[in-house]
Amino acid sequence: MSTEADEVMLKLPIGKFSTALPKGYTTTKHEYSEIDCNTLDYSDDQIIFTTLPARFDTVAVGANGWSECLMKGGKDKRWILSRPGFPCYVPSFDPPRYHIGPSKHGGKGLFAACDIKQGDLIFAERPVIVVPHNTPIPLRITPNMSQEEIFSIQLIEYERVLQYSVDRMLPQDREAFFELWNSHTEDGSGPIFGRIRTNGIGINLGEDGRQYSGTFLIASRMNHSCVRNVYGFFDESSFSFRFHAVRPIKAGEELYISYVESTLPRAERQSLLAHYGFKCNCTRCSNTTSDDDILWNALDFTKV
Repeated sequence: MSTEADEVMLKLPIGKFSTALPKGYTTTKHEYSEIDCNTLDYSDDQIIFTTLPARFDTVAVGANGWSECLMKGGKDKRWILSRPGFPCYVPSFDPPRYHIGPSKHGGKGLFAACDIKQGDLIFAERPVIVVPHNTPIPLRITPNMSQEEIFSIQLIEYERVLQYSVDRMLPQDREAFFELWNSHTEDGSGPIFGRIRTNGIGINLGEDGRQYSGTFLIASRMNHSCVRNVYGFFDESSFSFRFHAVRPIKAGEELYISYVESTLPRAERQSLLAHYGFKCNCTRCSNTTSDDDILWNALDFTKV
């Protein structure tokens, strides 16, 4: 994709925010070019949309098929394709070790479908969309624009860029993506970016460990607890996130991950979680014991 507009790093507003465009501003015209999926010789400043693994790869067929990825330059794509065994199979179980159902927290949650031992794999999943944490996006800005106006332009223009990735999804994946919860409806985030901010899980890719956010159709159903019972890691060769049991889990028990760093003090955790639209009432947050004591106990309890 090429453009003559200036590139600005996306900075995220917090709280209620209006996305009214400055008077007279016209959105940037993006130019897209379709090239062979085997192309690896991208310039460092190109914004590329790529499907990983490639659509024709039979290893990718199935529910864990493809990830629509937004990247800058080809360095990270070359690194991914050079991983040993890429793209290897994503492990799965028949029947699955989880099921989706109503949660006591409201909405849907993920539950154990059988007894699961500590350390066992529960499921693995490829992200439906992957985007970098900091994305230079083409903008047309002028010196007299306020910071609020620049925020508005950034969010609107980035949503238009993300739309191209979403349009590349399979129809059933696109429909499932828009069924995910969006807690960012009042801060200027569009329907796509809002869902990515709400459901994204951090992934490090490339030689430099560049930070990306992956959105998963199944894993996004897991609710939060500061005392999680599920941990995960990203497997580069299968391009999938693998979720394991922190401790023994009984059939019917809800599966939890932590949306924030569990070592943070209670007040800081609650502040970060407020952006998701809920207050955590897990055992660590509701216990009257000092936060340091609770943290010690939680770390000992969730040791893997």
